[in-house]
Amino acid sequence: MSELIIVLLLLVPVVVVVAILINGQKKRKKKVQDKLFAYLHEVIQHHGIVPGYQKQFVHQLVIVDEKNRTFLIVNYKDGRFSYDLFPLGAIRSIKVVNHKQTLVSDEKGGKPEIFSTQIGVAVELEKNESEKFLTLYDYVEHNIYHMAELEKEAAQLCERIKKALNGKPIEA
Repeated sequence: MSELIIVLLLLVPVVVVVAILINGQKKRKKKVQDKLFAYLHEVIQHHGIVPGYQKQFVHQLVIVDEKNRTFLIVNYKDGRFSYDLFPLGAIRSIKVVNHKQTLVSDEKGGKPEIFSTQIGVAVELEKNESEKFLTLYDYVEHNIYHMAELEKEAAQLCERIKKALNGKPIEA
């Protein structure tokens, strides 16, 4: 009986602390999400954007407006928000990119290991020959087991934007 009480006295504070931490994290995440959607609403209202296709990534949100033929990228990180808006006609090329890095072992005879650091969609614009990179997979933010799924999602996003460039409607 006394062992049960000791176990409960040790276990209850741990469970309470974990519950408080999880609840605090959920509240912070919701607060950031609310700020993002308020900012997004403001940008959409200001530019008269009609969202046709919308996708949210780790630190970016993409909206394709088929009616006005515009492309909006909202960047958000550490509570800072910015956006890039340009016509679909300004896109020169679009492709899936897999950034890789080589890690060399200090051991003798150790083979270099190649791993993906980021997977995303590179959107090359005609104006100033600039490029926008939409990050779907980041090795810091994601588990390696999500990489294949997110690479497939990047290919699907690329195809959807190409359809919009060709004037074909995008399925949700």
